[in-house]
Amino acid sequence: IGAALMVGFARAIVVIAEDAHIIDTVLYTLSSLIGKLPSVIAGYFTLFVQTFINFFVCSGSGQAALTMPIIAPLGDLIGISSQTSVLIFQFGDGFSNAIIPTSATLMACLAMAGIPFTKWFKWILKFQLLLYGLSMVFITIAIMMNWS
Repeated sequence: IGAALMVGFARAIVVIAEDAHIIDTVLYTLSSLIGKLPSVIAGYFTLFVQTFINFFVCSGSGQAALTMPIIAPLGDLIGISSQTSVLIFQFGDGFSNAIIPTSATLMACLAMAGIPFTKWFKWILKFQLLLYGLSMVFITIAIMMNWS
């Protein structure tokens, strides 16, 4: 039920943002800020934005409903294909779920295993850095080959 509510709330936010023309303003502002950057750097920026948003919206489908109406057209504006934008979303959403304390699944699993979050954080941090490094490599390859 919680995931369904999250998707519903995210969709409501998108509908309100579209009707109030907020998405156009956000797209214009973001494209003017990162549009001057090389596409690869803009892709990295998008990865970290998705990771940041995942801290607050842990539901993958809720985050997709909230961010993809902005990220996909933004990618088109800055020279990143829609497929690569989805890849960036998947990296930002998927990998961070193993380290963010707002992930109910992570916290429940740690509680059942009796592992304190601080101990988990120290253990998983190096692996997360490796995953984000590999993500950046794959994002670079996807953008350079114009993956679509």
